[in-house]
Amino acid sequence: MNSHCILERARTAGCSNEEFATLAADRRTRRYNAGDDLFCDGDAVENVFCIHDGKVALVKRCPDDSLVPLHIAGSGDLLGVAAALSNGRHSTGAVAMEPTTVCMVSRNRFLDIAGRYPALVWRVMQGMCNRLETLERHIGYETGE
Repeated sequence: MNSHCILERARTAGCSNEEFATLAADRRTRRYNAGDDLFCDGDAVENVFCIHDGKVALVKRCPDDSLVPLHIAGSGDLLGVAAALSNGRHSTGAVAMEPTTVCMVSRNRFLDIAGRYPALVWRVMQGMCNRLETLERHIGYETGE
């Protein structure tokens, strides 16, 4: 199992064997081709994704329908967590840049497990903070700050 997989994160956060088995049973794996949308800006959050292999661009669609890449996610990255924890709608789109395999856990299952295992939320939040710091450094570099 990928050490960054949502299942492995749940196991190391202290999920019981029964809850781990339930989460594993609810997990689905899917392969996307380059150019496929995992989700679109404004979509309701249905799943939290963990990238096993490949790359996914998080993008914003402009009024002229062009896409502006905001972040490139790769193996081990989670997608959809912030939207799942907040308002339930994606604030960006996600497009596979190359053939990409992900596992998915439903938003409801993720929230259920996260509510019972603060250590899982802590690990996920650390990853989100690292990504935010990277984006802030990138924006600072682009603006010369």
